Amino acid sequence: FNSDYDNKILKLFTSFDKYPNNCWSEEMDTFIESIENENVKKVARSFPLDIMPVVSVIGSYIAMESIKLITHKFTPLNQWLVYSDAEIVPDVKPSDVTENGIGKLFGSTVETQLTKSNWLMVGCGAIGCEMLKNLAKLNLTTGGGTMFVTDPDHIEKSNLSRQFLFRNSHIGKSKSKTAIESIKTMNSEINCIALEEKMSPDNQSLTDKLLPEMTGVINALDNMEARRYMDEQCFRYGLPLFESGTQGLKGNTQAVIPFLTETYSNSSDPPMEKSYPVCTIKNFPNKPEHTIHWSMDFFDMFRRGPENVLKYLREGDEFINSLSGYDVNMAKEDIHKFCVKYNPSSWKECATWASDMFLELYRDNIMQLLHSFPEFSTNSDGELFWSKGKRCPKIIDFDLTNSSVVDFIEATTHLLTRVCGYDDSFDKDELIKHLESYTPYEFVVDESKEMAKNDEEMKNQEKSQVEIEIPKMEEIKVYFSKMNVQEFEKDDDSNWHISFVTAASNLRSLNYGIPLSTFDEAKGIAGKIVPAVATTTSIVAGLISMELLKYTALSANGKLYSKEKPIELFKSWFVSLANNIMVASEPIEAPKLKFGDVEINSWTKFEEYNDMTLNEFISKYEETFETKLSMILYGTSIIYANFMPCMDSDKKLSLIFKDKYDKDAFNSNLEIIISSEDETVELPTIQMKLRQESTAVESNSL
Repeated sequence: FNSDYDNKILKLFTSFDKYPNNCWSEEMDTFIESIENENVKKVARSFPLDIMPVVSVIGSYIAMESIKLITHKFTPLNQWLVYSDAEIVPDVKPSDVTENGIGKLFGSTVETQLTKSNWLMVGCGAIGCEMLKNLAKLNLTTGGGTMFVTDPDHIEKSNLSRQFLFRNSHIGKSKSKTAIESIKTMNSEINCIALEEKMSPDNQSLTDKLLPEMTGVINALDNMEARRYMDEQCFRYGLPLFESGTQGLKGNTQAVIPFLTETYSNSSDPPMEKSYPVCTIKNFPNKPEHTIHWSMDFFDMFRRGPENVLKYLREGDEFINSLSGYDVNMAKEDIHKFCVKYNPSSWKECATWASDMFLELYRDNIMQLLHSFPEFSTNSDGELFWSKGKRCPKIIDFDLTNSSVVDFIEATTHLLTRVCGYDDSFDKDELIKHLESYTPYEFVVDESKEMAKNDEEMKNQEKSQVEIEIPKMEEIKVYFSKMNVQEFEKDDDSNWHISFVTAASNLRSLNYGIPLSTFDEAKGIAGKIVPAVATTTSIVAGLISMELLKYTALSANGKLYSKEKPIELFKSWFVSLANNIMVASEPIEAPKLKFGDVEINSWTKFEEYNDMTLNEFISKYEETFETKLSMILYGTSIIYANFMPCMDSDKKLSLIFKDKYDKDAFNSNLEIIISSEDETVELPTIQMKLRQESTAVESNSL
């Protein structure tokens, strides 16, 4: 700005109060039209209007800085933070805008598009709640459009810290239904329909019913599998996808625009979840994550054990014979323990079993391991075996004055008692008093048994059959009348699941001299909880809502593909609120596919309408893509392969689908996957939309 502009901008700001009902005065119109810089002109036009996504972005930063001030954590802002996006405002003259709502800034055409469009939001957790707030304040679907919100989950107590549409009274209720009820208190005119369906290949019929009617899809998901599925469906139907995600104080957004950007699945971050060698988990842990992983593996006994017993009592030897290798060993061991060795009739007998379990895990196994690898043993190169990350373990004795021992036996007794269907209303004092008469059994090291020192040896041991005699199904008499399978649930602190994992992992840590974990730390690792912070959720929802608003504005005005390089209008964001990083980048362009001299956009769909023979189909697409086809698939089923004899070459496609798959090709949208003999060439899928001969048309490439 020069000084003349500075004065005019100041005058513009101070004049707003004079026009509370109509911000666009003639004086303002004249001034805004006089601004030469187009971006400045757009920003000036945006002054009178609050846009909720922008409020979400700025509000997130303000809230985060307040937290930093109180906690003295992270890096505080020590300068002005400026957020703006000049591309958000289309070229609409002030005289063309409406007097109310988003039409003040974008004009009536964009406002109509927002209010009449149809959207699907998948997921209604932390990001979903924030998205609903932004979209409700933008008046999305208030003029005849519809927004479908689907989430199969129900509200849990842990959700309340970051999913602001939910309250204590909502615990146990449907997320999607409750969120819509809450958001209508903010905007009663928003038209939302709640679904409780999971969007997945198992529910493809719902996807096929919804997506053809949608303007676009908003992802508010917390897992990669669902994200990739929705990305695949948006690609299939040519719909925009607005994707966002958070991890703690970090967040990212990605707008996927048909024919402009790459899809979400074209590139992805490396998996966040670490994997560990099995042998490290089983025999050589050296950090808390290892012991927690180990305790989770052991917890599976409370699910697997009762399932194996129930199947054996129901099916007998037929069940055992259906298993092989390691599964046979585990099933026999479970049946033997539940029905023969212990066969408990009360919580007290479950306590005895829990005590034996303690000795087996934290005394016997360690003694056997040290027999194979004594404390000062060496490798073939002369180095100490217990070195380079391997911690030499110590046994833990049965001691009721050791709180860690009692914690494990208490949690285990509760779980065993519940599995066997007994009342577990005992307390810790009763448990200790009962176990005062317990005498630990003697353990003798098995001289012939060698412990595995690597994953390969461990796999070989698991393959070997273990001889465990179990009685015939009809000979078994059990004390317990029912069994309760324990499926791991991290959010119910009263079910003893996390209590067991914490106690079991901490005893394992004591064995190996590893730092202990708190209940919350064990819960976070065992439950694979990704930290969610309300401020991060707010900012990513705001940023991706701006991209959605931008897409709608450009589409409504017919300018989405009018620029020479329209991808420059969109932004992918990465933010880190801990150290004030907020970076925008241009999305990656949609890849080009090249077949001989033919080059097409990767979003291009090939649709086949004509019911031709398989040979005709092969000839047509070999000519189209200037390559030889090696295989044609429907799903994972082979229709044609050049290395196999084909009996259907002269059959029409409709007959092949009817005979092989019982599909009516004239009334279904089917996809055929084709591949080239040249492995470097990736061919697009062919969408089959066959028409009866009387209405057949030339095939299209859209």
